[in-house]
Amino acid sequence: MARIEVTGLHETLISMENIANIPDSVMQAMMEAQADIVVEAQKRTASTMLQGPYYRGGVAGGVSKGKFKRTKDGAEHYVVFKGTQHGTRIAEIAFINEYGKKGQPARPFIKTANEQAVGEATEAAAKILHDWQANQ
Repeated sequence: MARIEVTGLHETLISMENIANIPDSVMQAMMEAQADIVVEAQKRTASTMLQGPYYRGGVAGGVSKGKFKRTKDGAEHYVVFKGTQHGTRIAEIAFINEYGKKGQPARPFIKTANEQAVGEATEAAAKILHDWQANQ
């Protein structure tokens, strides 16, 4: 017969209740800080990974934050590509560079940037959350 023992469940439930009560302003500040870090990381990787005879810097210059939005499932904050270059939307150029096309291999600068930024973005959000919790 197996035996399962759980300790610390009460503290975990209290912690989850606190997370559910995070005000929108704190959540938005956390997501803004994360988006700032991801935007800079994507600009950096676009500048280094997309070098070539046809690259004019438009993709790196087009990376920007979208708006913070509350959804039924929580909240979201997109990083988007704005503008045009060579008569084509920057978002389309970024997509083709990220995933490639026939005769052009993928250069996954977005995936690389997001993977590099995950630690720093998480720390930035955690700092804002800890500061809010310390003032409660």
